Amino acid sequence: MSTRQKAVSEEVLRAVHAGRKSQLRQPLDVPVPDGARVTTQANGTLRWQKDAQRGELLCPLGAVGEWLNLHTRGSTTAPVAVEILRIRVQRVQDMTGDEMRAELAIGEPADGHDERAEFVAWWNQIHSPRGATFESNPWVWVVEFKLVD
Repeated sequence: MSTRQKAVSEEVLRAVHAGRKSQLRQPLDVPVPDGARVTTQANGTLRWQKDAQRGELLCPLGAVGEWLNLHTRGSTTAPVAVEILRIRVQRVQDMTGDEMRAELAIGEPADGHDERAEFVAWWNQIHSPRGATFESNPWVWVVEFKLVD
């Protein structure tokens, strides 16, 4: 079994090391038609069907049980290996507040703190250059993981 590599920000890598982050999201490379029925399998395969049309995509981050090596380019923070526990897909706007906090690796929101606005700004900063803005509501891979000792 090969270990795949994923470049992440320094902040994300520190949050994984500290145990504050246990999932990540990545937009699908190929769009799924609106109204399609979508299922995911443990091996990281997404299948969709809409009427007579069908499609299949493989999660680029790996499959359940595989390891993923998270690293940053030019960083002094050590890379970290994680084991993939679960893979699923969702629309980015379907995330709950808890999921947004987990993705941002922030604690409980302070009074008056708008975690959704903070998440939207963070998401768009990273993904808008590829056309996957929060407002476009892309399908995303959701990869849940644990640190490997």
